[in-house]
Amino acid sequence: DAMLCWGEDEDKPEVDPFAALEDALSLAAMS
Repeated sequence: DAMLCWGEDEDKPEVDPFAALEDALSLAAMS
């Protein structure tokens, strides 16, 4: 999912704070 989030973020001029939180949660879940 993280890869998909980054791909979507590339189209946005600003980094989505919610997306960053989701990425952090994903990393936490993996570890």
